[in-house]
Amino acid sequence: DERKKLPLAPATRLNPDVIKLIANWILQGAENIECSTNACVTDEVSFSLIVHPIIKSLCESCHSGNSPSGGVSLANYEAIKAVGESGKLIGAISWADGFKKMPQGGDKLAQCTIDQMSAWIEAGAPNN
Repeated sequence: DERKKLPLAPATRLNPDVIKLIANWILQGAENIECSTNACVTDEVSFSLIVHPIIKSLCESCHSGNSPSGGVSLANYEAIKAVGESGKLIGAISWADGFKKMPQGGDKLAQCTIDQMSAWIEAGAPNN
């Protein structure tokens, strides 16, 4: 039934990675861990469940294709890993001096998100 599909028009359909992230959260008990404990889980950060959905929803529209913004491509795992290991990713999202503030025109990401991205990079940026 088209009337029961979310999100309702005119909103666009969620991308499959975000749907997978939400489904996994539900399957794990749909707990509101961050709000109830103020915990930021940074151990064993998953590329597929944490890093890629963030990049896909906030960065990929500008940083992909034949002519990515600023010459920085975040279109696939290899590109994201390279930018992460170069220090440019954390510099930009943490709004460090000498880096262009990202996401451009948006608010600074939550510190937990920055910490999770940093932890993923520090763990060797695994494709997990």
